[in-house]
Amino acid sequence: MGAVRQSLLAAVVLAAVAVLLSVDRAHGRPANAPADARPSARTAAGEVRGRWEEAQASAAAGRRFAAYLGVPYGKPPVGHLRFKAPAAAEAWSGALDATSDPPACPQINVLSEAKEVVGQEDCLYLNVYVPGEAAADDPPRPVLFLVHGGGFDHGSGRLHDFGPDLLLHAGVVVVSVNYRLGPLGFLSLDDEAIPGNAGLKDLVLALKWVRTNIAAFGGDPARVTALGWSTGASAVHILSLLPAARGLFSRMVLLSGHAVSPRAYTERHVERANTLAAILGAADNSTEAVSRVLREAPVERLLRANDDPRMRRVGQPLPSPERRAADGAEPKLLLRDPESLLRQPQAAAMPTLLGVEGRAGTFPFKIWDRVLSSLSGLDSRSPGALDELLPRLMPGDLLPGSDTAAALGLTAEPAEHNPGPGPLGKDASLRLAQLVRDEYSSGGPIANNTDTFIEFLGDAFLYASAWRAVGFMGNASTEQAPLRLFRFLVDDDYNYAKKLYGVTAPGATLTDALGYLGRFNHSADPQRDAHKDTVAAKTVGRMINMVTTFAKGEEASLPQWPAVPRSADPASWPQLLVGPGLSLRVGHVEAPHQAFWSSVYRDLRSRTSTIGRH
Repeated sequence: MGAVRQSLLAAVVLAAVAVLLSVDRAHGRPANAPADARPSARTAAGEVRGRWEEAQASAAAGRRFAAYLGVPYGKPPVGHLRFKAPAAAEAWSGALDATSDPPACPQINVLSEAKEVVGQEDCLYLNVYVPGEAAADDPPRPVLFLVHGGGFDHGSGRLHDFGPDLLLHAGVVVVSVNYRLGPLGFLSLDDEAIPGNAGLKDLVLALKWVRTNIAAFGGDPARVTALGWSTGASAVHILSLLPAARGLFSRMVLLSGHAVSPRAYTERHVERANTLAAILGAADNSTEAVSRVLREAPVERLLRANDDPRMRRVGQPLPSPERRAADGAEPKLLLRDPESLLRQPQAAAMPTLLGVEGRAGTFPFKIWDRVLSSLSGLDSRSPGALDELLPRLMPGDLLPGSDTAAALGLTAEPAEHNPGPGPLGKDASLRLAQLVRDEYSSGGPIANNTDTFIEFLGDAFLYASAWRAVGFMGNASTEQAPLRLFRFLVDDDYNYAKKLYGVTAPGATLTDALGYLGRFNHSADPQRDAHKDTVAAKTVGRMINMVTTFAKGEEASLPQWPAVPRSADPASWPQLLVGPGLSLRVGHVEAPHQAFWSSVYRDLRSRTSTIGRH
């Protein structure tokens, strides 16, 4: 009887394997189905049926790809699940219709003058895109896992917001993901009610979904490259340092962001949650009153309160430490500040591309007109007003996090005991502001010259912290986990941020390189054409080749692009310059203030600081 049962079991297993093998691995189409059949794939939770999309980029014209839109990876984070770590999506019966773009996570539309609230709380969905020319016997393809930017408060992984046509044409599978944003994604009381970092935890769950299911779409779960831009790059870099995400991706591409970015982390999370609760009418600052009003607030009211000038003064919700003492039901993710994780001798490393733009300060120069006016009530385009507000514009990561401070033996009281207008205390802010004037404008008002002010903003918002990130990552790199740098200099038809946000100043600004990797559905976005004999078209080809060659693990075939040497002096860092052509330079190109900012960060991490921390 036992032998009969074993035979029956073997027959069942073989039948199941036969069914699985009859499904085209590349796009889930049954091997004997007609070519125009809807693409389908079987995930661990059930079958999904997508749709065929015609490539919009002319370089891929005449080709189509399979788009699986709105595949759930987490339960709707609503009701008692608001602010909590996500739970895996439940299984479904039948075939899931995956033909409509999912809703974005709730956010204020920053591109609209009306600033309407868009999206919905039930938003934990991802999209999977598969090349249409894939065949059943193709080997598994490398996977690009895209993490959008947007200051941790706007953006989405929807097809509407980023078209993957050109990446797919290069032979990779692409996954784009929604994750919770703003207060719903990053508000924290560091307790069981509002534990923090929900958005980062969403990304971990989505990456686990990829590991479990991407083979059904023709992707290789052992070759996942996480690509993030702006704060999406910060999220990717932070996750690469955490045990909870280890093994979920093996390479990363960081565009205009990293783990020690000024916009990537805060330790003022409880203050921000209390301020938001007070705006919403909390009776007091007790944990019960604060958590109750935040849990019960309607989404639109919550987001409107988060956009209140009082919140802008204390700062927006961001990734923050989870140091609650008791181990409860809510898992902890980020236990220490990112700088301390990068400083540890055993810091994790993986093959990395890190790219920055050539004139990053033009984007903050554009948006600070609006933000500074709300903060100060002054005309922020007035040079005098801008100079008065200079302390507010200092890099937000000037002070070390508490874990880094403890490791360095710093015991000075935090800046909050002598609050200033920026990240430092009042007295230290004034001292640093004068040092900046001395460095950039010979001691005079820094905003008297627009180019000088834009140069300062580029350093404050990107370059000063990027140099530190490269130093940390270079120290941890190995021959098997190299770090390569590029600087994007093209200012042409497809520059992403310039088109999307109306930046008119010359030069490539923050995230502009993204426009040469895919299309974004906006009225200002022109048609991509990689076949024209233009700088823009050639740059599309170069960027797609760079990223997809890296994702395939074949970057050694890219000519004349050495990795950053371990523990190298910054003057010897090689950078690939992506301009009208490609060229290699050594050292910090167009970074005359690198030594100044390095000295500032060293001073503020010294027990004998001359600037002081308060």
